[in-house]
Amino acid sequence: MQYKTPSNLPSARRRAHLTSEQQVELRENIQWLAETRQAEGEGPGDALQRNAAEVMAAWFDRPGNDNFLRNQKHPLARLCQDFADVATALIVRDKAKAAAALPKPAFVATLRERSREEQKEFLAGSKGVLAKLNKSAAA
Repeated sequence: MQYKTPSNLPSARRRAHLTSEQQVELRENIQWLAETRQAEGEGPGDALQRNAAEVMAAWFDRPGNDNFLRNQKHPLARLCQDFADVATALIVRDKAKAAAALPKPAFVATLRERSREEQKEFLAGSKGVLAKLNKSAAA
């Protein structure tokens, strides 16, 4: 659910307020995330802007425990505390996308899926290998 807090509400300024320490911390965290997730050929400014937008989108998608964040209209000071969770969610999403893009390995039939003839050949071959291994171990 997406919503906007009207800027003319008295409480909107309180929710948007960050101390100078929180501003520095949030700025540094977003810069670190932008450097970490910067795409090949993407400029630093573009990466910073993209990551800031994705952090805010991920933050507003989170309801919080017992809908705390939604009920409190997602105070920015809380984002400073939860930034590690938001950044981790974005990095995990990136890794999941990368893993989905990898080609799947070729199908290899298991012993149960092979025909009876193939099973007998496999078992005979494995017994021969085991016998040779046992002889070399005994020697």
